[in-house]
Amino acid sequence: AGILSRSLHNPGYVHKHAAKHALRYCKLTADHGLTFRRSATSTLTGQVDSDWQPDYGTSESNRRSTTGWVFWSCGSAVSWRSSRQKAVAASSAEAEYMAAFCAARECVFLRRLKADLGCPQLPPTVIGEDNQACIRISKNPCDAERTKHIDGKYHLVRDLVKDNVLELQYIDTNNMCADMLTKFVPLPKVN
Repeated sequence: AGILSRSLHNPGYVHKHAAKHALRYCKLTADHGLTFRRSATSTLTGQVDSDWQPDYGTSESNRRSTTGWVFWSCGSAVSWRSSRQKAVAASSAEAEYMAAFCAARECVFLRRLKADLGCPQLPPTVIGEDNQACIRISKNPCDAERTKHIDGKYHLVRDLVKDNVLELQYIDTNNMCADMLTKFVPLPKVN
């Protein structure tokens, strides 16, 4: 829906097809909902993804990537977001790292909220990431040659990894639920 809304002023065939896809998804999942289970773990987990320099058939594409993240607790999604990145990324790893920064800020907020509710998160929060280079950047503060152009604020991710607040773990793209927040995915994947 976010991608479709960018083309409201001049929709084309590809947008019509995407709108039908979105409406079909809504129809097929009308009886779905969020269900929190006591038996499920209350540990906070998440996934983050980015698409690098997308072009969805618009003539005015500004090459900014889309960030998408989702967090779960007690067997259900508790927080999710899809938004355009503020800056153009120079590589897919940088786009993913910028997305990880946004997810890390939400992670800190959710951990504090859970602690205020009497459910502190003692182990680091595991966030699934499908880009190996992004994971390496988060763990290696010495890789200055490839990351010197990245704005310093994004290195909050490194600090949080170092302080055991969060941990980026590799997850295969085929198992990445955050994909549906950044790009078109086949219907069976989002069900």
